[in-house]
Amino acid sequence: MSFINYPDHIEDHRKDINKEYDLGDIIFLTMAAVLAGADGWKAIKIFGDSKLDWLRKYRAFKNGIPTRHSIGRIIRGLSNEAL
Repeated sequence: MSFINYPDHIEDHRKDINKEYDLGDIIFLTMAAVLAGADGWKAIKIFGDSKLDWLRKYRAFKNGIPTRHSIGRIIRGLSNEAL
C-alpha cells in the first residue's frame, strides 16, 4: 500500500451532508504538510493553498482545500486506531 493510497483505506464516519471534501484528500494533505514542516491547522491550510497543483498530481481535491477549521474538525474526528 502506498503513501498516496493509504488514506483510501480509512473508514469515513462523517454524514453524507458533511462530505464536501474527500477524507483521503484531507488525510493526504495533512500528512504531506506535516512532512513539509507544517505545525498547525493554519499552516496545513497555507501549504494546501500554495501546493494545490502539486497535490492534484496525486489526489483529486475536487473542491479545493477546506478551511483550517474544517481540516482540524475532520482530522480530530478520526480515531487513533484508524490511522
